[in-house]
Amino acid sequence: HSNRAQAHLLLKNYGHCINDCHDAITFNPKNVKAYYRGATAAYELDKYELAIDFCNHGLEVSPDNKNFKDIVVKSEKLKKDKENKLGEMKSIQSAERGKIFKALQDRNVIMGRELYDMPQTESSIYMDNDGNLHFPILFLYEESMQTDFIQDCHEFCALQDQVDFVLAERPPWDNAGHYTAANVDVYYETNAVKPLIKDKKLATTEVKYVKVDTSKCLLECITRPFYILPQIPIFHVVPRGTPFAKAFLERS
Repeated sequence: HSNRAQAHLLLKNYGHCINDCHDAITFNPKNVKAYYRGATAAYELDKYELAIDFCNHGLEVSPDNKNFKDIVVKSEKLKKDKENKLGEMKSIQSAERGKIFKALQDRNVIMGRELYDMPQTESSIYMDNDGNLHFPILFLYEESMQTDFIQDCHEFCALQDQVDFVLAERPPWDNAGHYTAANVDVYYETNAVKPLIKDKKLATTEVKYVKVDTSKCLLECITRPFYILPQIPIFHVVPRGTPFAKAFLERS
């Protein structure tokens, strides 16, 4: 295993090298070369804690080994640099989230918890240089268990523009041809999630579906009565005059 680890190290197959080093050390806990090769591979993968761990165990076997000591010094420095950068990024992200949350409050948007688990990179509200908010939008087509995701919608963009965009062509799952921009209604669900501000007083906690006037801009649509924003705007798209529409309206 130790010799194969050296081959993997030379070929820059660092993950395989680490695995072979673990196996070699299990077979022989005093294998200095295995500790060194494992530490080197871990260092190359930016796994500084693992590199330090290999070195510390290697120093127990070979206390005066300069190679181990050098890797420990370099790894600790880079580990600290990495932690500092991560801390700075978190601070920046936290400040940005705070700024956006205040902007939402200023616009009378009631922010709530997530309704669906979505990747953060795809589901973040952001503010442009002019102070305008941009939102992702999730459209739900419950009848067919399908969705459409708009990654960036300006707060003053008419919601109908987004409906026109996603239904510009007949969806491949729409066998009956019911889902056209001119033949659908859009609804939001009231009180679908709890507000982030726990002491936020709501006029009602009733859960129901309310039709949206899609000629209005997105901001107006999400500041409607009893709409709690579940991190991103979520709308239900329903084709008019269909059995599903009837069932949907009876349910709501």
